[in-house]
Amino acid sequence: MTPETKASIAREKRRAQVLKFPGVKTVLRPLSDGGSFELAYARTGPEAGIPVLVFPGGPGLASVLPYQRLRAKAAKLGLHLVMMEHRGIGLSRTTPDGADLPREAITVTDVLDDAAAILDAEGIDQVVVYGTSYGSYLAQGFGVRHPSRVSGMVLDSAMLGADFGASSTDSLRELFWTGTPATQRQADAVRGLVDTGRIRQEDAGFLLQFLYEFGGLAFIDRTIDLLERGKGRRFWEWARRLGDRELMEPTPFVMEFDLVGEIAFRELAYAPSSDGGPLETGKSFTDIAPQFSAFQGEPFDLPTQVRAFAWPTVVISGDRDIRTPRATAEKVVAQIPGAVLLPVRDHGHSALDTHPSLALDVMHAMTQNISANTEVTRAMLPADPHGVRGLMQRIVSARLAFARIVPNPLS
Repeated sequence: MTPETKASIAREKRRAQVLKFPGVKTVLRPLSDGGSFELAYARTGPEAGIPVLVFPGGPGLASVLPYQRLRAKAAKLGLHLVMMEHRGIGLSRTTPDGADLPREAITVTDVLDDAAAILDAEGIDQVVVYGTSYGSYLAQGFGVRHPSRVSGMVLDSAMLGADFGASSTDSLRELFWTGTPATQRQADAVRGLVDTGRIRQEDAGFLLQFLYEFGGLAFIDRTIDLLERGKGRRFWEWARRLGDRELMEPTPFVMEFDLVGEIAFRELAYAPSSDGGPLETGKSFTDIAPQFSAFQGEPFDLPTQVRAFAWPTVVISGDRDIRTPRATAEKVVAQIPGAVLLPVRDHGHSALDTHPSLALDVMHAMTQNISANTEVTRAMLPADPHGVRGLMQRIVSARLAFARIVPNPLS
């Protein structure tokens, strides 16, 4: 038996297991070539009141397996969730004969029409739409394409368009290359490490973004201290490879970028042109861009089209979010009538993934009192933002501690 056959058998076995998760269903969706595929989704919680349609980030993140615990917790809180397995990923990846969906069948508008088809199949008229990161683009696009289905919207770590890569790099450079009053010492140290050759400026963008979002200046300071002492090289390489592995090594039913990456490059310009400057944040995407179509244009003009949104909207923004920085969140709030900014202290990117209790609290408030945006904002600020420690924070902290104690040649 070939490795490919073994992998195929293992995938089908896992697929059968995941299809049995609570609330998982499928609906047949057409393809432009006349074929069809089974689109999977999960509907959980009490089927009463306003459901929440949740778009995760990516593109590439599955919905059914990665968010099983989130849905279980939501159900205990009385939340009614609908989560779609994005076409080209996991349970929605293949045609009935097992072939991968063609890349030309994977577009933003097709994905949004898939979501509407699920609501039709379930007899759901309106939803609160929750989207995080890439999912926030889908949420806004859903509002443009299917406005009658939206009763409220939560944009978590919001994107507004294909220029998000430049905004991310600008934010990182301001913090850790030019320096601000709060980060001048760290910026001076980063430039010094680049000047002495201890780190390469082309590698530093993702690393600094990653460290800052998960651990703030404390992680930045610990890493700088190691590097200045000639230590931490293995930690630096481990962290640098994280972004590459997420894109280049698909994890079935969890993160599969290889097909849906077509959306990222063809419609959302995930690989902007390099300006040759320091701390660019999109290097991993730039490296793999030749495997996908070139940017052809966005499906929407969101900065203009969101001005017509007539429902309550909350925009969640972490103060350590580099990928979709606060300046972007403020632009979104300025464009959507009546939108309210929910700033979260000591928080990076995507509350749905790194601060799920906050995400669920906001969903709950929006479904209970759909018009009270100011009440949502006051109620949802975390009581103890310093106490939030995710798995990745603990892993990074442990690796930093290990790098500090091992001898220099092994560090």
